[in-house]
Amino acid sequence: IKAWSGTKLWKENNFLMLTYRVQLGDGLKTIVNNDYPEKWPSLLPSVDANLKSQDQQRIYGALYALRILTRKYE
Repeated sequence: IKAWSGTKLWKENNFLMLTYRVQLGDGLKTIVNNDYPEKWPSLLPSVDANLKSQDQQRIYGALYALRILTRKYE
C-alpha cells in the first residue's frame, strides 16, 4: 500500500468537494427550474437563514443557491 503525503490527500479532498458541489449545483438547478416556488416555497427562507449563519460553508452554499435561484429570473 502506497502512503499518500498530506498534500496529496488535501488535493484529493478538495477535488472531491468540488465534484460534489458541481453535482449538487446541477441538481439544485434542475429542481429550481422545475419546482420552485410552487413545490418548494421554503427554499428562499432556508437560503436566508444560511446567509445569517456564522459557518463559512453554509454561507457559501447559500450564496451558490441564491445565484442559481436568481438565474431562473434573468
